[in-house]
Amino acid sequence: MANALRSIFHPHVRGYADVNRDSMRLLTKPGKGYLALLGTAISLVGLMVLAELYQIAVGLGAAGLTNPVGWGTFITTFATSLNNLADTLLFAGEYAGAERLCEESVEIHRKRGDVYDGAGALLNAAHAALAQGKLDVAGDRYGDALQALSRSGAPDVLAWGLVSGAALAEARADFLLRSRIVAAIRR
Repeated sequence: MANALRSIFHPHVRGYADVNRDSMRLLTKPGKGYLALLGTAISLVGLMVLAELYQIAVGLGAAGLTNPVGWGTFITTFATSLNNLADTLLFAGEYAGAERLCEESVEIHRKRGDVYDGAGALLNAAHAALAQGKLDVAGDRYGDALQALSRSGAPDVLAWGLVSGAALAEARADFLLRSRIVAAIRR
């Protein structure tokens, strides 16, 4: 039965000698088609690098983003990338680095008035502070995040924040924080 299935999917393979021959062919000198595709790919990467260097030298106007709204996209993406990197550092156990990146991300989001992503960065900062045993700092960050999340109207992130805050309240044995969580849940 196995031979019948093999012959359906690879009818040209008659035995291991064919498999060995095909595998060894990969180790030979590449053909002109492969070299042409490789050269094209390298050229395109080179053009992308030159375009990025030009944009860095000239400014975002090179990309056609001459109004402040377009610039805001780049700034928000950068701040969100900082927060994502902080997530990675949190998982890796680099809590001090994660906290520093979160603080930078929070500052950028505050200047832009971005409540939703700013609250996520605040929650990450609270997690990093909690992991380092900085319970007061974690409580402040969490309180700010909870306040921002309740204004944002995003129930999924608010739920995430409430669960995070419950862990913090347990760690601190903070009855005031627990009451704020219960009040937020009842809303």
